[in-house]
Amino acid sequence: VNATGNGGNEIITTSSLAINTTYRVRVYHAGGGASSGDFDICVYVSPPACPGNTLPASGTAVATTGTTLSWSAVAIATGYDVYFSTVQADVLNEAPAARVSANQAGLNYNTGGLTISTTYYWKVVALAGSFRSTGCTVSNINTSPPSCAVITSPLNNSSVCFKASFNLTWNASFGASGYVVLLDAV
Repeated sequence: VNATGNGGNEIITTSSLAINTTYRVRVYHAGGGASSGDFDICVYVSPPACPGNTLPASGTAVATTGTTLSWSAVAIATGYDVYFSTVQADVLNEAPAARVSANQAGLNYNTGGLTISTTYYWKVVALAGSFRSTGCTVSNINTSPPSCAVITSPLNNSSVCFKASFNLTWNASFGASGYVVLLDAV
């Protein structure tokens, strides 16, 4: 680097410095005579960007069996912290209780089983050495109650005489883990 300033402040911009690396700096007097004085060197590093392409999209309904959260890689990231909780403020403020995975290398996280009719909040923070992305978006997913099953056979209000057995069929309901069938006399 060859600065041409005349003293005072010099700003040198470079993208070739690596995080957590020690560099030696030498300052030479360009003209004749001896140089002297004190100087400060400040190195500013931009934090990594927030991960993008987060899936599932915010507001998505997921099954109670869980889902996989995923995101795209950030160029200088060395790992990712994942925050996941039913308390939005804990995720937003990166509370330790909401951090479910610390400095993980992968680009996805499996939530495991979830509680029905519950909203979960999540975000991912990229890490690069001691630097962290800031202002990352909080997304949410929810586990909606299963929809009601629709009986398809026999048709509703139909008069069918049954002997010892009959077939009852219905359409599957999203999120249902089982069905209870009740038979009452009218």
